[in-house]
Amino acid sequence: MEATRFLSEHRIVPVVSHVLEGLEAAEEGFELLKRGDQFGKIVMKINIDDKANAKL
Repeated sequence: MEATRFLSEHRIVPVVSHVLEGLEAAEEGFELLKRGDQFGKIVMKINIDDKANAKL
């Protein structure tokens, strides 16, 4: 909680390298991490409908 407050107070925004759509892209995210192809955060964008239909 303190870290979140600090980020907000100092207007620190994390660098986002990739935004992947749906849980199905989780493997792609792990591959990016393994290869070191990202610079910053990898974000998984998940819709409520995706949770019920995801195939991991």
